Amino acid sequence: MNRFRSIWTQIWITIVVAMVALALYTSLGRQLIPLIETFKPDLERVLSEQLKQPVTIRQLRGDWNLLSPVVHVDDLSIGDENDGLVVTSIEAELDLSATAFYRLPVFKRINIDGASAAIHQTDDGAWFVGEHWQIVSAATDEQATPDEESKKNNSVSKLVDWLELQQSVILSNWSLQSHSLEHDEQLEIKQLVWRNQGQDHALEGTIAWGREQLADIFVSAALEGPLWPWGEQHGEVYLRVDNQEWTRWIPNELPQNLHVSRFEGGAEGWLSIRDGDLNAIYVAAKIPALHVETGAKPLNLNNGSVLASGIRTGSDWHVRVLPEFDEPLPFSQLRVSSVSLAQQKGFQIAIPDIDIRKTGDFILRHDLLPERFSQYVDNIAPEGKASDVRVAVLPSLVGGEPWKVDIRANLAGLSTQPFHGIPSFDNAEGKLHLQPNAGVVAVSYTHLRAHETLRY
Repeated sequence: MNRFRSIWTQIWITIVVAMVALALYTSLGRQLIPLIETFKPDLERVLSEQLKQPVTIRQLRGDWNLLSPVVHVDDLSIGDENDGLVVTSIEAELDLSATAFYRLPVFKRINIDGASAAIHQTDDGAWFVGEHWQIVSAATDEQATPDEESKKNNSVSKLVDWLELQQSVILSNWSLQSHSLEHDEQLEIKQLVWRNQGQDHALEGTIAWGREQLADIFVSAALEGPLWPWGEQHGEVYLRVDNQEWTRWIPNELPQNLHVSRFEGGAEGWLSIRDGDLNAIYVAAKIPALHVETGAKPLNLNNGSVLASGIRTGSDWHVRVLPEFDEPLPFSQLRVSSVSLAQQKGFQIAIPDIDIRKTGDFILRHDLLPERFSQYVDNIAPEGKASDVRVAVLPSLVGGEPWKVDIRANLAGLSTQPFHGIPSFDNAEGKLHLQPNAGVVAVSYTHLRAHETLRY
């Protein structure tokens, strides 16, 4: 009984001492935290030395939230006074126990609200914030020495290591404008929340991005692994892009004088990351309208959807696409592959099967081929089925040279009309092999080989 009474007494003494120490800590903290205002000149000087840009802070003040000190920075300006980076407010709540353990400032939360900046590109390719704050070197600038590159990597590594210690970083109400040599873009961060717990990281929020019109994009991501160096991360990413008009992103100069007059759509996407690289994708897109002006009848695709799934194998990509619109396309699915070769990338489009007559009518109706090719489609009037259709494309390494194109397919029930020395066929089977200047059709049932060099 006496032993139990002694233990109980010790517990009460411990509780009382802890409460007194806590009260003393809180009282001293509340008395001392306002003194943080006196560090404003020192903080401006340190930031200016690190960023090599003038830094001004209108107000630095302290506060207290339960048992944690809170630091407020109001109206932070980096760079030129009129066109630098401006942040309306920063609020950071210190985690005292983690700070003492890591001997670095660790915060429970960092809120950065109301940042704005305009970034522009100069003729030599350099990027600036304002007139004098260069953030990306020009292509003509001297390359960094190995020592300079090592110091830069060490600085980045230390910064990323410190960011991993912060429990949460919240960005809200950001507005960034980009003025490149090609076009202007705008990025608005409505709210992004970045959370860390050891080597587990999570990102969630909504941004708006675009040119003349902004589209809301929701992102949710979970990553595992150290953030630096990049290449050891695994995770999943979900994206949702609200429906909007995409016509402004389509180049005006397209082959065969095609012009996209309207492209409206939205999409959801699921991305898989392995070893710091995109490993697999799945995209479900809704396309209310895709209108293309052609040399003949316009191609108007409405009320459509496109499903795409792809996987990376080594450095190659293989994507399966399933389109569906009110107006049927000549194919119900296709596969697109990107293959890394010795000095460049090659591409292949594979279609399991198509109706040859419907495909020919579709090409002629919308004038999708140059006349030197379309004349054969029109006059031969092919009918039948084509399977295992493969279109291989090898871009030119030298500007102005034509791309290399190779088309192969298996033919069944092939019927054609004679044209320019090409004989007619009736319900034939064979193989097709076409290149820009020549083509071969090997017919099996007659053992007849028809070869014709295309004239143009």
